[in-house]
Amino acid sequence: MKTPLSVTVLTGSPGTDGARTFERIVNKSGDLRIAAIVPRGEQQSQSSSQYVSMLPTTEKLARLGEGCSCCTVRSDLMSKIERIAAEQSADHIVIQASLSCDLVTLAKTFTVANASGAVLSEVARIEGLVAVVDAPDFLATLKTEAARAIIERIALANIIVLERESGLEPAVAARVR
Repeated sequence: MKTPLSVTVLTGSPGTDGARTFERIVNKSGDLRIAAIVPRGEQQSQSSSQYVSMLPTTEKLARLGEGCSCCTVRSDLMSKIERIAAEQSADHIVIQASLSCDLVTLAKTFTVANASGAVLSEVARIEGLVAVVDAPDFLATLKTEAARAIIERIALANIIVLERESGLEPAVAARVR
């Protein structure tokens, strides 16, 4: 059995869509063939690397299994990733999740069997969830309605990137960290 493709999910937070971090990830991939799945209609990230394929997508939800909400998945991602794996057109997949994306549903997409009984994790697995945080606005964001969303993204992440941290006063930077 072939080793499943490695997948990195990148999500922004209020104040940043993570585009700068996304571009760093895909443009510093060396000879690794990257399939970058990006939200259609939002500011499109670019890549200067010949090894990166940009695949725009529109979020589509589907209820699999018994049709219950616990089996709701991202069918757009499921079909794109299955195709990438079948064609062996990439060594790694990067998914740029929109700010409105439900990360739990995205993750379940890899564990719920499709109509033919196949599970996406057989061909691709999420290896990293990168939460990009706009450091100068972080503390203020925690006092708004967006606080729950940013805390949820940070809690789910195994990598947290602080953008624009270098311009902060040392004491403020320490509080943000």
